[in-house]
Amino acid sequence: MKRVLGWFAFALVIGMLLAVVVIAFFRPDPRPAERDGRAGRVLIEPEGAYLTVSCSDYRSAPERITYHEYEFTSNLAARRELCPLNISTDGNWRVSEDLSIDAGTDTVRLTASLDASSFETARSWPVPPSLTVYCWDLSDTEPGNLNVALYHYGEPHDFGGTIRVSWSFNGEQSRTWNWGASSIEAEAIFLPDRGIEQFISDLLDTDDDSGFELEAMILSDEGQLSFDVSGWEIAVRPLLEECGFAL
Repeated sequence: MKRVLGWFAFALVIGMLLAVVVIAFFRPDPRPAERDGRAGRVLIEPEGAYLTVSCSDYRSAPERITYHEYEFTSNLAARRELCPLNISTDGNWRVSEDLSIDAGTDTVRLTASLDASSFETARSWPVPPSLTVYCWDLSDTEPGNLNVALYHYGEPHDFGGTIRVSWSFNGEQSRTWNWGASSIEAEAIFLPDRGIEQFISDLLDTDDDSGFELEAMILSDEGQLSFDVSGWEIAVRPLLEECGFAL
């Protein structure tokens, strides 16, 4: 008798489970309005809106992607995730896109960095000096700040003042500026704002016909750095466009 009751209970449970599955599978769609004297059920859309992020041709994604505004903290965060920067280059440049939160606001730093192809400096270092082009503090509402820096690995500076640097592209006119010493890194110096446009303009003039050689002379310690800037079209141009630099 107990065995029969056990089988009966088991069959009852299985029958109930099948009934639930059938009801769930064949139930009608929620009715959007009242009908047949019964109240309709309205599907509740999630709060918030759907936004669109634009992806330039140097990003690894379709031209436009739609996302829900609560998925990401900003349009910049959505763009970085949905259409990441294409980091492949023709030359030796390294590119990166870093996202940080400053006072609750997403900001992006785009970087294109290039090691010296040859160099002579006052001090011996295990890695070559480098040239870096930055677009700092780019946000959804504010344009980024364009910067050019040299990590020259010469005599350490006193985190203040200026260091005189001369540069020329492909042996053309030499230009000399006082680069500002970094207040954080003893080996880093930054081109002042008024010299950035000239440097970028000279860089954009390099091509297969003129050549891609950059010579930089650190006059304070007689350091000499050489760079092969080929590949800047892929590595640096996107950074300039997103930083609002007029090409």
